[in-house]
Amino acid sequence: MAPEDEDFVRELVQQARSLPPLEWVETHGDFQLRNILHADANDGDEADDFIAVIDFERSEPGPAVRDLVRLSDAWAGRPGLYSAFLAGYGRTLTGAEEARLVIDAVLDAVSGISFGASHGDPELVERGRRTLARLRAEHHAHSVQAGGSRKRAEPGRPSTAGQQAPRPH
Repeated sequence: MAPEDEDFVRELVQQARSLPPLEWVETHGDFQLRNILHADANDGDEADDFIAVIDFERSEPGPAVRDLVRLSDAWAGRPGLYSAFLAGYGRTLTGAEEARLVIDAVLDAVSGISFGASHGDPELVERGRRTLARLRAEHHAHSVQAGGSRKRAEPGRPSTAGQQAPRPH
């Protein structure tokens, strides 16, 4: 990792210590598009379609946002998709959840870089580097926009009014 990435990760880990604890629920642990199966019944009735979630080897109790980390790559830079997700989710994320999502996404990226490098998986290394660079750039852009006041917005979309959290740095 580049020195600026190391500094960014250290600062986020420090910020995590000051966040309020989140409610724990059962989590999948690897909730991403490739672990969601969908089969169209081809009868014109969506109620007959089949949707399943697979690969539960990393499931354990944790904050619900843990399962949004890998999904967040899908809506990065696509605020309409993020809004649609939240509509289906039934609520916006709290400021603490948004901050935790960024922190967990950064830690997941670092984990992917490490695992990919040690297991000869260049695609995983590249995905981790790309995610880390995107989150660091978004952090910098939001810090500059906020005039250094460290207001944060969910990566890929503006903050929900009244739900801003301290900007991870």
